[in-house]
Amino acid sequence: MPRYAAPADLAAYTGIDAPAAGAEFDRQQAQLDRAADLIARVTRTARMPIDSVGVPTVALARTAVTRATCAQVTYWGESLDETGAGALYDSVKMAGVELTRARTSSGSRHPAGSRLAPASLDILTAAGLFGTAVYH
Repeated sequence: MPRYAAPADLAAYTGIDAPAAGAEFDRQQAQLDRAADLIARVTRTARMPIDSVGVPTVALARTAVTRATCAQVTYWGESLDETGAGALYDSVKMAGVELTRARTSSGSRHPAGSRLAPASLDILTAAGLFGTAVYH
């Protein structure tokens, strides 16, 4: 698993101080690592040189995946939906159990990429790391 960003990178991206070493630092690094996994998946068809652990060796690509990873964590914090499950349903009722699937503008049943932050997509697209390839 590539490690694209550290808490200091997230602090630089958001302007909010990074936590000191400890439980909060470890929690934030774990979240950054989960975001890096997602960014690695959506860029797996990108043509860019990488090192032995999967981190881009070209500065433009390295900066883009770091910023996209930080944007992803920020998005999860704002949406309170790290899994993307919130995008799957328009409405949910409990007692009578009624679920209504969300639809994208194209009418598909599962919003492809619902987990990827719009800012992450913009960053990766601008760097040429995300195009028309389909990802899972």
